[in-house]
Amino acid sequence: MESREIYVGTKEVYPTAMTKEEYCTKRGWEVPQDEDPQKKGYMVEYLKGGEPNTNFSEFYVSWSPKEVFEESYFLKSTTSKSLGNTDVNAAKKNVKDIVFFGNGDTFKLISKASSKNEGWMKSTKAMQVDGVGCVIQITTQQGDNIAEALTTMLGTKIEETKNSEGIVTSRKIVVNE
Repeated sequence: MESREIYVGTKEVYPTAMTKEEYCTKRGWEVPQDEDPQKKGYMVEYLKGGEPNTNFSEFYVSWSPKEVFEESYFLKSTTSKSLGNTDVNAAKKNVKDIVFFGNGDTFKLISKASSKNEGWMKSTKAMQVDGVGCVIQITTQQGDNIAEALTTMLGTKIEETKNSEGIVTSRKIVVNE
């Protein structure tokens, strides 16, 4: 078999559910004899996909079988992410449908930087294992892309700084004494 390169793409589209027959009728075409007119699928309008090719849409239009479309596309989120959460209490205030299993603060936030306008976030969290050290989790997010790394720092612990009301204002990882 010939070796071929694989490409992965991203497109923003407006889908409209319709059969092959409904699509062909809308385009003023006959359904090809070797195709099932009742096959479910989507008319797909590509927001940035080339010059308009119909008189009923300002976008390039094509048809995709249901299974192909649903494997390739997902609904774009219309809600912005809440990037400022630093603990379970903040998350509960900012994310109305959040659900926790176990202790949501098992990993403690050590540092975080984010930009809502630019859609990125970087954070370092740590889980203290008494008598052993800390498991460190580093997360970087750019848009919907997330990368994480884990490591263990033996002989360390999490040290917290609190204000006069007893509220944690910062944390750092220190060597056990």
